Amino acid sequence: MGIMKAHNVNVLGRRNRFIVLANGFSTNQSMWKYFVPHLVDDFRVVLYDNMCAGTTNPDYFGFQCHSILEGHAYDLLIILEELRVDSCIFISHSFLAMIGAITSISRPDLFLNMIMNDMRQQLKLVTVPCHIIQVEKDMAFLVMVSEFPHQQLGGESIVEVMATDGHLTLLSFPNTVISVWFKHIQLDIAPVR
Repeated sequence: MGIMKAHNVNVLGRRNRFIVLANGFSTNQSMWKYFVPHLVDDFRVVLYDNMCAGTTNPDYFGFQCHSILEGHAYDLLIILEELRVDSCIFISHSFLAMIGAITSISRPDLFLNMIMNDMRQQLKLVTVPCHIIQVEKDMAFLVMVSEFPHQQLGGESIVEVMATDGHLTLLSFPNTVISVWFKHIQLDIAPVR
């Protein structure tokens, strides 16, 4: 079985610009159901499920590989290479932000920018422009948590705190989240060269 089938990869839209949507641990791509319709006319949208989601093939799971973040980052890299993605906007939720960060360290050329709402490790090595989206009232991640990566990232970053509550705000406040994310998709924070 190939990695594309194992991770339940779906590609929607026909445009040349890629957006990769990476849902959090043990959730599946259905969490993006309110967001995807707003993207397909302007982007080629890549959806995949992280190993351990109920929609992935458990035969592909490898304890050595998938018990560390780098193993999941390797899967993401292979998916991007299989799809011949040369550059993308990476939007992630929860722990998948860390997977995107690790992948960007080894292949920064694959990422135009990243829109994240959580990230913790190897921050100084991440040089891709990062948009950190934080929820005002999230019991899993307090607002002050977003300031740490903002200060520690190796490249440009920006923080926006949404006036919403909960951890899966894309499902509970889709209009607010979609509006904020679209603003950040169009906001270029990369330094002028």
